[in-house]
Amino acid sequence: MEIRQLKYFVAIIDCGSLSGAAREVFVAQSALSKQVLELEKELGVQLLHRSRNGVSATDPGKVFYEYAQGILKHLQDARVAVLDSAQTLSGSVVVALPQSVASPLALPLLRAVAARYPHISLNLNEELTGNLFEQLLYGRIDLALFTDVGLPADIAFSPLLQEDFYWLSAATDPQPPGTGALTLEQAL
Repeated sequence: MEIRQLKYFVAIIDCGSLSGAAREVFVAQSALSKQVLELEKELGVQLLHRSRNGVSATDPGKVFYEYAQGILKHLQDARVAVLDSAQTLSGSVVVALPQSVASPLALPLLRAVAARYPHISLNLNEELTGNLFEQLLYGRIDLALFTDVGLPADIAFSPLLQEDFYWLSAATDPQPPGTGALTLEQAL
């Protein structure tokens, strides 16, 4: 099994077609097909469903896809670690942001990282909060920003900020919310 085969396979699944993956990895479609067939032969399972609508992973293909992504991520991390040892921070970092904050945070975050770490390629993913844990655990993303929704024990976290919420009503409301702090029970 070769690293390029893993890259090709991941590209095929990500693109959903051999032709799209061939364009993405700059390889002839026939060469790409040959590499996948070699992988399937080596593993002894069919990895892809091929149809007129494109390709999709079989059940064994889905398992292999998860591992291939993790292996490629570890290889990238190894490259970064080697470069770090030379005192130059470089490489790529994948950060996932919840949809609710992605729009206002994305551009300032990209600009700040580019200014402070010019050799770091920052990739931002907009995700539903519920998907962030799985993305982290499978190594598809490096960091995530989200609210405390019951953090699993195997995820390290650092609080960034505490946010105040306000109970608002129209000034003409016959029962305004008052001026002091309310508990959640009082607000409900």
